Amino acid sequence: MRPLVAVSVGGLLIFLVASFVLTYTQRFRLDAARMQSQHNLRQLALAALEVQTERNDASLAASQAIPPATVVLAGIPAEDRLSWYALILARLDQQTSGAAQALALLDREAPWSAEANQQASTVRLRCALNPLAPLRDETFPAGGAAPAHYVAIAGIGREAALLTLPENAPPSPQAGAWRYDAPTPLSRVQKGLSNTLLLAETAHENGPWLRGGWATTRGIDPTEDAPPFLGTKGQFGGFFPHGGHFALCDGSVRFLSIHTTPEILLRLATIADQRAAPPE
Repeated sequence: MRPLVAVSVGGLLIFLVASFVLTYTQRFRLDAARMQSQHNLRQLALAALEVQTERNDASLAASQAIPPATVVLAGIPAEDRLSWYALILARLDQQTSGAAQALALLDREAPWSAEANQQASTVRLRCALNPLAPLRDETFPAGGAAPAHYVAIAGIGREAALLTLPENAPPSPQAGAWRYDAPTPLSRVQKGLSNTLLLAETAHENGPWLRGGWATTRGIDPTEDAPPFLGTKGQFGGFFPHGGHFALCDGSVRFLSIHTTPEILLRLATIADQRAAPPE
């Protein structure tokens, strides 16, 4: 009888130790992934805030502006332009990020559909990938365009990035920090850089990191049939439990809980110094 009891106790101890180790390992991996996602966002945010391009050096440096959400090409729609990622590649780590490889391939004078840019889009840009995303995504097979899990926040509404920024008038209450066709001066962010969203992680409708448009720039969709703002199957977040990571216009990174009210998130998404209202 005693050997049976000893075996039972030993088995219980092994089970408890294994459970503890498994729980600790899972928690450690989640914490490490959080830190990596925060680092990715911080790297992207700082690169965007310090961006210098051959085409826009003088204007961006003089105005201290957030760059355009696309590489602007006259007459070409945003979805067939290169994204803002193409503008910040030179500011990223050239040794480990994949940026140097992509820079060597892409053609910023050509649209997204150009052969050179299709080839460049297959480079997996490390800081564009969330650490909890599957390494092999069926939507992005080997040899295909690599995804972006971090997107620019353009304001409120799916067409927010199309809004203009009048020089002698307040910005639209739906306007955010990014626009497809022009930079956004930091001086126009009226309610403070630390209170305005710049970038967000998302597992929703991911697209190629090098493609302009919805793939890399989003407005928060407040319509009734839209997914929830945050969380699993939400417009933003979706990788971590209980919320998602966001970068702000001062380069800082925050974790916003799924309990963040829609009103607060909408206000954070805009640059105007007033309560943002959903578009009619």
